[in-house]
Amino acid sequence: MNLGQLRTEVYDRLGVPETDGQYPAAVLTRAVNAALNFIEAEQDWPWLTNTATLTTAAGTGDYLPPADWSRTVHLQRASYEKLQRVSIGELDSLWDPTTSGPPEAWCPWSERIFLRPVPDAAYAYTHRYIKVDPALVADADTPLMPARFHVAIAEIATWFLLRRSKEDGRAIGAKAAYDEWRARMADDRRRWSGPSKVKLRSRP
Repeated sequence: MNLGQLRTEVYDRLGVPETDGQYPAAVLTRAVNAALNFIEAEQDWPWLTNTATLTTAAGTGDYLPPADWSRTVHLQRASYEKLQRVSIGELDSLWDPTTSGPPEAWCPWSERIFLRPVPDAAYAYTHRYIKVDPALVADADTPLMPARFHVAIAEIATWFLLRRSKEDGRAIGAKAAYDEWRARMADDRRRWSGPSKVKLRSRP
């Protein structure tokens, strides 16, 4: 469903016409986007995964992540081991900021990605990360979430609006309906994720 269709779904659940003065379109648009943010924050959903290339420059130790970046999963250079994630304190205590060489560790700090040692050359890293779900603005805008789960967005948006109207009984029902959808979504995520490690049998 696109934004316009999601608003219609929410109006249906509220039981009011789309001309209702208490629930203008702008209010429902904000509720739908708040619902997207709520769902996005619950788990690392498959539809929010992304991959980009982070290319270093000699002498530069921190980098801006992609515009749609939420958090980094890992950084890896070709067939080398993944860089180790450390805290900013560990980064500062283990490496002098003037030390250069192939990076061994990374840390997110102040919306940037810090590498240590500071790269001494151009290295290309595969950057796997979780992205943010962009806000829906135009009626034709569609969430990244698979269409089969879009009803969950309408249920959470309805929950927000009913709580705002202090219709607690109906709000509880909307939240319970969302919880059922969340269970389906989590089950789908487990199927997508698969086993954490594949063991290969050595050849004779």
